[in-house]
Amino acid sequence: MTESSRRRAEQPSAQSTKSPAQPRISPQTTATTVVESPQEKATNYALGVILQKLKSPATAKLVEAKIVAADDPWFQIHAVFDAQNSFGALIRSHFLCVVKMGDQSQYSQSLFGIWEHETGWSEEKLELHRTINHWGE
Repeated sequence: MTESSRRRAEQPSAQSTKSPAQPRISPQTTATTVVESPQEKATNYALGVILQKLKSPATAKLVEAKIVAADDPWFQIHAVFDAQNSFGALIRSHFLCVVKMGDQSQYSQSLFGIWEHETGWSEEKLELHRTINHWGE
């Protein structure tokens, strides 16, 4: 074997290079559990329900979401989305959704749970929305 062929044999080839060491997960490693508050769960549920109502949910961009009234287990969420309508035009819509926490942190909305409007909501409309959804009953 010549000197140059021995050097080539000692050098690692491109195919035999090792990938960087991967972190090992030991049995003592535990996953971090994210615990959502009831307010976060209610908001996330409402956003999911509202997205289903949109004509083009893939184009939706959340502008704002906030709880405007809360009396656990009841939550009234106001959300604003920019999304395309059925003609492809981007419009901004305001939504109200009332959700009520049930067993095992499951949320549900009533028949009249979602309202849509092109502008904001007055306090009178917020109260009417809660009333027709049997808020607190």
